[in-house]
Amino acid sequence: MLGPAPGKRCAVFVDDLSMPSLEQYGAQPPIELLRQLVDHRAWYDQSEKGKPLKEVVDLDFIAAMGPAGGARNPVTPRLLRHFNIVSIDHFSETVLLRIFGSLMDDHLRISGLLASPAGKTLRGATEATVEVLLFAQRELRPTPTKSHYLFNLRDLARVVQGLRMLGREELGADSLKAVRLWVHEVARVFSDRLTSEDDQRALYEFLAQAAREKIREDLPSALRPDYGEAGEGWSVMAKSILFTDLGPGRAVVDEVLPEAREALRTHLTRLLEDHNAMAKRQLSIVLFDYAVMHLLRICRVLKMPFGHAFLIGLGGTGRQSLSRLAASLCDHSEVDLETSRGYTEDQWRDDLRALLLRAGLEGTGCVLLLPDAQIRGGFMLDDINNLLNSGSVPNLFPIEERLQIQERLRAIAKRAGRQDLHDSGTAEEYEQYFVERAREHLHVVLAMSPVGSALRDRIRNFPSLVNCCTIDWFMRWPDEALEAVCEVVLADADLFPEQGRPVATACRVLHQSAELLSAHLERQRRHIYVTPTSYLELLLTYKMLLGTEREKTLRLRAGYERGVQKLLFTADEVQKMRQDLNEKQPRLEQMTRETDLLMQQIERESTQVVAPKQAQIREEEATASKQAQEAQAIKVDCDSDLARALPILAKAQDALNTIKSSHINEIKVLGKPPGPVKRVLQAVCVMCQRKAERTPKKENPKELEENWWYTAQKFMAEKNFLQGLLDFDRDSIPDSVMRKIREQFLPDPDF
Repeated sequence: MLGPAPGKRCAVFVDDLSMPSLEQYGAQPPIELLRQLVDHRAWYDQSEKGKPLKEVVDLDFIAAMGPAGGARNPVTPRLLRHFNIVSIDHFSETVLLRIFGSLMDDHLRISGLLASPAGKTLRGATEATVEVLLFAQRELRPTPTKSHYLFNLRDLARVVQGLRMLGREELGADSLKAVRLWVHEVARVFSDRLTSEDDQRALYEFLAQAAREKIREDLPSALRPDYGEAGEGWSVMAKSILFTDLGPGRAVVDEVLPEAREALRTHLTRLLEDHNAMAKRQLSIVLFDYAVMHLLRICRVLKMPFGHAFLIGLGGTGRQSLSRLAASLCDHSEVDLETSRGYTEDQWRDDLRALLLRAGLEGTGCVLLLPDAQIRGGFMLDDINNLLNSGSVPNLFPIEERLQIQERLRAIAKRAGRQDLHDSGTAEEYEQYFVERAREHLHVVLAMSPVGSALRDRIRNFPSLVNCCTIDWFMRWPDEALEAVCEVVLADADLFPEQGRPVATACRVLHQSAELLSAHLERQRRHIYVTPTSYLELLLTYKMLLGTEREKTLRLRAGYERGVQKLLFTADEVQKMRQDLNEKQPRLEQMTRETDLLMQQIERESTQVVAPKQAQIREEEATASKQAQEAQAIKVDCDSDLARALPILAKAQDALNTIKSSHINEIKVLGKPPGPVKRVLQAVCVMCQRKAERTPKKENPKELEENWWYTAQKFMAEKNFLQGLLDFDRDSIPDSVMRKIREQFLPDPDF
């Protein structure tokens, strides 16, 4: 059995009961599961095999839903029959005026503006805002391409909240400034989400009508003194009127007039440079008027309590970069989840827990930037939907972590002056306190693209994306934005001053022509999206091609310059040679004459000297021929001797190969070797250039004689004797050795 503590009843509130979509056969599984509990007061627990049916007692249900239509689906009567249905109609205009008029009167009373002209204007602006809300709900209806055209009381509350941001010091008695403040807040809440100029023009015309009826002011006249040259009225409403506290020397929210726009842009550029100097991720942003306008819109949302932004625009419009810069300007830490392809729901829950602990316990201002490219599944948007609507996510923290949070909140409550909560706070009160702190310090910024049906489906399935966020629709870049971006991107392209503006204009025209062509193709159902990213790619491609062509031109120019230099150098050398030739011409003529004389002398001497020499040369040639013939005869004899000697040499080599160490040892121990043996070993010593050992004579020991046998014995006793004979270099025998062999050994018949 399941249920609350004994003696108590539990009330379960089910919001958006009509949200579950119908499956293929018309059923709604979440509704059927809830109907089972209401019908049978029990659920099946599959983990319990013995008693899977769990009875639920002391449980009551309270549900809320909207009428079927749009993103809301019909709920089966089998569930509705269990409820007492109470229909709540839209609040009447009188009720709305009483609610928000009381809030405005309280602000005027506290700020001291109740009796001033500006206070009366703000009171009338509240009534006019109610009319604007009713007009938007009546005329600006949602369509498949404008699915975010959903307006409710939260939008009215945002306008009133913006009007309450300025006090007596900022407004004083200036009723026209109060009118412009009202136009600014209506534009931020209503106009910023409109996707076409026609809708913005219709909204402005109704604003002018409401201003005449409720504020008693003519809207064009109120805008003309300061914004007379800014363009049409709807353009002034949507683009020109700015209130911010980010200007130079500003500490509170105040109006930025047209003449102060350049100073504001310079100040924001300096803040951007400071951010890039400190941040790890550099932001490459061109702060033209369009970007400044969206930057201030995001900053305005982040400075409001419970402020969340929903940025809708094509890729490359600067949604993420402006959001990061806005978070830095508002002294918030930007949280950018690095979701990969395998990013799971558990990882998302871990990141979400860390984010809420950081905001709820540490009190750190956090901005969760979530572009559509990082949304890995519906579970992320489901939690974001709950977080935007109630400030909490069901079942996010386990019970142990809740107890730890409660202990840490106890000390925080004491420091914040919540002594009652510190002393006797319950778990539910601490949980509510944690949610309040998290909602106060956490801001969610969603960045999505309107391309395709994903945005429409998400708005239908998760209504808090529209109901709880301030929507900012990023339209096409205006002309000045396109040209400003072009000038910044091509700043280092080294264009001439007179070329910069024409090139920027040409790039802008090309981009806008592509947009017109894409619109024409879209009517033929051929979708081609021309985005600011395409424009940046155009500029980078032009810059790359310009650099390539410049390098090519510079190479050709350098080649031409080298060629010209060589031609000039050659002409100079030719001129020098011509001058040298002119200077040496007399000397050349004289040398020519001397040469002619010398040739004549040579002809004379050739007849007297050369002829006898030729005869002598012929005689010497004959002698040399005779010697050559003799040398040839000698060569023939040598070749004949060599032919006879080669077989003998081969036999000797073969015989030498048959000798073994044992043979050498036998010869070495002979006391009286035969004469031929001694003769051969003596020849071997001579061939190896061994000197004869001198030993005493037997007849007379006092006298020494050459003992070749003793020399041969010592030679044979050497370790490498036999290998030395095998490796003997027979082609390099000295002439003296050969002469000694030829004279002493070859004539001997016993050798």
